[in-house]
Amino acid sequence: MRALAVCFKEWRLLARDLPGVAMLYAMPAVLVVVICLVQQNVLDTLGSSSISILYLDQDRGECGGRLLELLKEDSSLQIKVQNPATPPSDAKKLIMAGKYHCLILVPGNCSNTLKAMDEGAKSRVRVIFDPTIQGGLRAGITGMVKRATALLEARAARAKAANDIASKLSSLLPPGMIDGDQLRQELKLRMERLFTREAVTVESSTVSRDGLSPNPTQQNVPAWALFGMFFVALPIAGTIMEEKEHGTLCRLLTTPVKAWEVIGGKIFAFTTVCVTQFLFIMTLGLFLLPGLGAPELTLGTSPQALILAMTTSAIAAASFGVLLGLWAGSYGQAVMVGAISIVVSAALGGIMVPVYVMPDTMRTISHISPLGWGLNAFLDIFVREGGVEDTIPELFSLLAFSIVCILVSLAIFRRAARGRMG
Repeated sequence: MRALAVCFKEWRLLARDLPGVAMLYAMPAVLVVVICLVQQNVLDTLGSSSISILYLDQDRGECGGRLLELLKEDSSLQIKVQNPATPPSDAKKLIMAGKYHCLILVPGNCSNTLKAMDEGAKSRVRVIFDPTIQGGLRAGITGMVKRATALLEARAARAKAANDIASKLSSLLPPGMIDGDQLRQELKLRMERLFTREAVTVESSTVSRDGLSPNPTQQNVPAWALFGMFFVALPIAGTIMEEKEHGTLCRLLTTPVKAWEVIGGKIFAFTTVCVTQFLFIMTLGLFLLPGLGAPELTLGTSPQALILAMTTSAIAAASFGVLLGLWAGSYGQAVMVGAISIVVSAALGGIMVPVYVMPDTMRTISHISPLGWGLNAFLDIFVREGGVEDTIPELFSLLAFSIVCILVSLAIFRRAARGRMG
């Protein structure tokens, strides 16, 4: 009962500072919305969605037409064919304005170069990118165009080879023995069938139980919800520091109340705050973000695992806040140490940057981040469709972290009680 009294006392204190409580919910909510939308736009720019291409065919011949046909075979490309009479400078202005990802410019002598197949003759198909397009997408589009032009060159080479063979045979055999034109056509068809047959094909997919793929919402909603939960440690530490300064905690030590009741009451009170905060962020991911253009949040198939991950993360955050408040010698010390440790733990745990892009050393260090444990548990549930058994290592780590924080807090509190804090 005394632990509940402590819990109700904390809730009453929170009710007196509603603007501060609102910030605990607003801060992670704003981060989730902004970062999800920005990251979705970045993925669109990098080619996660369709790629818009402006196609300017100055060739107006077989080369430009066949190249366009080959590129249209890729469903991820949205190709706008520009009027061939358009000056390249005007087309470049559309790219500079961000209307398209890139411009494919086919030169006027392309078809003649292909037909001649002369080693000295060259024709250059240009791919001109929007300046904001970087790295992987540039390489991907350029690779598509190179592959298409290579196919055109191969077809032209086979046609030329068929003509050369037919001409050579016609010159060697007596006149009238074979029909040169018919032989050329037969050779072309046979070579085309031989060299265009795809005996081995490549298919890519993502490992998932139900075919789901991770998206910015599934990554960022649990990530920044966890960040907000652990940031609650700062107001927890602040209330404890106020109790120290005003003598409230000192007077409490003179009563029969036990250390575990004080600490347990505080942890329970702020665990409920963390849980409601997390549920609020989940609601945004389910209903608000899809309306703003971000992918919808999928919660996986195991409500039990989700509840356990949410609860253990909340207990870990509240336990850390209590330890921080009891350990710190001043409010400034609590804020500085708490903020730095939370931000560093978030950075190491993959909240800000995915762990897989980190160097090997940082990836190893990331295993000690409580926020990383929580994030991995939620990704197991949301993305990998895992259950309770799949999240046991992360849940155990969070519980162990909570127990250590609670035991150290009890030791500090009891030591203060023996010395009559104050």
